[in-house]
Amino acid sequence: EAQRQSLLQAIAISAGVAVGTFLPHQRQEAFNTLEQFKTYDGRVAIALQLLEAPSHSLTLPGSTNTIDVTAATKLYALLILQNFLKTGYVKLGDGDRVAFRTSVLAACRQLATSTSSAAAGEAAAPAAVLLNDAESRMLAMKLSALLADIVVRDFPQRWPTFASEVFAPLSRGGLWCEPRTADEIAQRSRGGYGAMIGTKVALECLRIVTEDCTDSDYNAKISTKRRNDVLIGLNEVSSQVLPLIFALLSEEYGIVTSAKTTLREMEAYLASAGRTVAQMTPEERDMYDAQLARREGAGRLVADSLRTIEKFCSAMPLDWILVGSAANGGGG
Repeated sequence: EAQRQSLLQAIAISAGVAVGTFLPHQRQEAFNTLEQFKTYDGRVAIALQLLEAPSHSLTLPGSTNTIDVTAATKLYALLILQNFLKTGYVKLGDGDRVAFRTSVLAACRQLATSTSSAAAGEAAAPAAVLLNDAESRMLAMKLSALLADIVVRDFPQRWPTFASEVFAPLSRGGLWCEPRTADEIAQRSRGGYGAMIGTKVALECLRIVTEDCTDSDYNAKISTKRRNDVLIGLNEVSSQVLPLIFALLSEEYGIVTSAKTTLREMEAYLASAGRTVAQMTPEERDMYDAQLARREGAGRLVADSLRTIEKFCSAMPLDWILVGSAANGGGG
């Protein structure tokens, strides 16, 4: 516990989370602590624990205030794990690889379920901390990259259930969004993904994997055989994944269109009364902002879906797609 507290304090100081004036030697000590931890033999197990934990907080010496360091701690843990993937992951046996990715998936689900509960107005887990939109997005992007690096190394031979685990609904242990009520859609903030953050992780992971296996700027990192194995595996699960993404795209585009129509109607109403958006009443402003949040939240997912589809489909040779379609009963 003493080591954990020392590490959290170093993270808080280095990340600027801790409020106060710190002397140069204190900042240097914090930096040294974080650098030394990068070579500590037990760093991977500790980093996985830090990543999976719902929250992190500490009280600095000489203070009575407890500060939240959840986002900064998880980002540091992700840095440790990302570096390990590049150097030590190849030495792990099958059992350790399963344990590693199980912990990473658990962290992804923890992020997805906490934001989903918040968006639905439900109570979060007792120890959970509600991250702000920027923190959730940053963690989602970093988790996606880490998950993608595991996929590139293990799928499909060592991780044949990748698609069924990641693209399963949250209620069945996956990351994909559940059917949502109108209220849940309306509760999106303009800057975040809310209950859809797990879907963001799944889409971004798939996009990165495909990019790593096809784009010339990236595929030098991966052997030709490994790239081919991954692409063949992706083609085999395309019938599981693509319908989900197309359905999401259709739903979110419908929300964008509906919100834009409502916004135009509200603006037309204001114009007919000789008023502008700046002259709205507080009640009108709340309704207008709610539609902006719907439009922008759905717009982000439309863009994410299109980027993923573009990368995924361009990576699949046409004859693979046609053969797969025929095998699944497709026809022209």
